[in-house]
Parts: sequence; C-alpha cells; structure tokens
Amino acid sequence: MPLPTHIPKQVILDAVPYNKDVDGLSTKNEFKLYNDNGEKHFVPATARAVLELMDHYNIEVKDKRVAVVGRSHLVGKPLAHIIKRKDATVATYDENTGIKGIENADIVIVAIGVAKYVKAENLKEGAIVIDVGTNLDDKVTDELCGDVDFDDVKDKVSAITPVPGGVGPMTVVCLLKNLIDNFR
Repeated sequence: MPLPTHIPKQVILDAVPYNKDVDGLSTKNEFKLYNDNGEKHFVPATARAVLELMDHYNIEVKDKRVAVVGRSHLVGKPLAHIIKRKDATVATYDENTGIKGIENADIVIVAIGVAKYVKAENLKEGAIVIDVGTNLDDKVTDELCGDVDFDDVKDKVSAITPVPGGVGPMTVVCLLKNLIDNFR
C-alpha cells in the first residue's frame, strides 16, 4: 500500500471497522485471529488462498514439517499460526535468519518478496512448494517470477505452484470469499 512516509500504514488499516476488514489486516482482526477465541475474523486473502489450495489438493499438514519463508502480516505470520493449530511442526524464516533448515521441510511456503530466492539445493527431494511471491525477474525484462527458482526446483519437488497463475488468482477468489462471508 503506497502511502506518504509520514502516514503510518497501520493507522490507515485500523481506520477500517474490523467487521468490514475483509483484507484481515486491522489490529483488531489480527488479535481475533491469533487469540482463537471463536470470534468472527477474516484470514488475510493471500494466506487463505494458500490454505484453500492445500485443501483442494489434499495437502495434509498434520505431523508434517512445514517451513514458512517470510513473516509478513499478510501471509507468513497468519499461515504459520493457522498451520501450527493443525498439528504441524512449523518453522519460520526471513531474510535476516536465512533459510538454512528448510531442506528438512516436507512443505515449504515461500512469501519473502525476493525473486528466485529459494533454489533446489535448499529443498529436500519430494518437497511440496507453494510459491506466493510475484516479482519481476531482474535477468529477464518484464518477466514475472516467484520467490522460488521454478526451473531449478521443478525436477526435485513433488509439487510446486506456478508464478504467475498459482496463488495470485486464488488470492482474488479468497478476497471475494471473505467479502461474501462477511454478509453471512
């Protein structure tokens, strides 16, 4: 969300009444999500898109090792929290921690915002990879790519979402689902 530097982003997000915050990014909505108290809340659309893709393709997280690369309020943090509640062992990584350790994960969700950050050498054979990133490849003019080097990893993993055409379109669907759910 591009804002002038003197305006704090969270102030704007919190100006939206939480019961109309279908993006799920207000402080009050985030509080309800993390406190698991049964109150109505919205899962941020991109995080919900990842969860729905996993459900659709029967990707079970229970008793699995899941790596979440990226800790944003939009994707990484809510996904890590929700997946932990489903009895997975979850480890989170970001640019500061590096990604040493994701090679042990059965499922790797990458939302770090760095083009082709994850390579085959970082993943275990047969891992499932969900690439949330959308970047412009700095080596190829105007070509979209993900946070995972698709061509490098495709023969090593058992499944990977494409970029473009993977999580992005599902995010739009999930934002609309949040909107519809708000009226139920």
